[in-house]
Amino acid sequence: MSVVLAPIESTPYIGGTATGVIYVDATGLQKTNGPQWDGTTFAVGAAGDGTGTLQSGLLDVNIPTATDVGLSIEAAAAQSANLFELTTNGGTAGDVFKVDSAGDITASGDIRITEMNKGFFAPYSYGFNVTSSTGATNTLRMYGGSGYAIINGLAGNGLKLFSANGVIIGNDTTFSGDITQTTTLSAATGNEAAHTLNYTVNKATSGDDTGLLISMTDTASPGTSLPLDIQVGGTSVLKVDSAGDITTSGDLIISSPTVPASASATGTAGTISWDSSYIYICTATNTWKRVAIATW
Repeated sequence: MSVVLAPIESTPYIGGTATGVIYVDATGLQKTNGPQWDGTTFAVGAAGDGTGTLQSGLLDVNIPTATDVGLSIEAAAAQSANLFELTTNGGTAGDVFKVDSAGDITASGDIRITEMNKGFFAPYSYGFNVTSSTGATNTLRMYGGSGYAIINGLAGNGLKLFSANGVIIGNDTTFSGDITQTTTLSAATGNEAAHTLNYTVNKATSGDDTGLLISMTDTASPGTSLPLDIQVGGTSVLKVDSAGDITTSGDLIISSPTVPASASATGTAGTISWDSSYIYICTATNTWKRVAIATW
């Protein structure tokens, strides 16, 4: 039903009496125990004091200008009840959606951002916190393009990132706890890599750079500590222990050695080199010794 209010000469009303649903007089629209309208505000309750209930089959709000607020809810002093509730027919108040007096939002369904570049979750307190009590596999899943991120999955995934084009994490990335990834290389042809580390060095003045740094703190380890253990089929083929000792089940190949030009050539103790006639070992800083080799 639509009601159109226009300039009038008399005092009409809608309802059984002059104190019916809506009462109109020369000063505006008012009612003793119902809605009241003074031309700028609309209140519900006794004499329009804002304490009553507004019931409507359809409430349509048309905002006249871009600077007007469509719906404004102002809390009472020391507000304790929810500011806003959406409830299913016959359900518990706010069982679909509610905003409490602190501004926290609770929703029983999905919260979706259809245009990711127009939505964000500010990093305040928890930022964006979604909990699940239904036994669902994922607590929070965010989609973007061909990938998605699962955070705090109930199936045991603390953080799972997936993308058809790989996962990119910008700036410094810090992980705490175990990191496990299973990758299957199944292309019929061509080369494949399970993991690739690419980085560019562009240092203006001084300082070293490291492509991969493994930093281990061994406070108590009754067994062997291995900062690096490369396995094939569950068997170690290359190990580096906490003392720096290297154990390999294969060959050690020095493919492009730098051969010292003399016994006092620049070198670091422990460096091994070779050519077709000798094997060279640097025994101290800038000190080389060699042993002749021959065919047999």
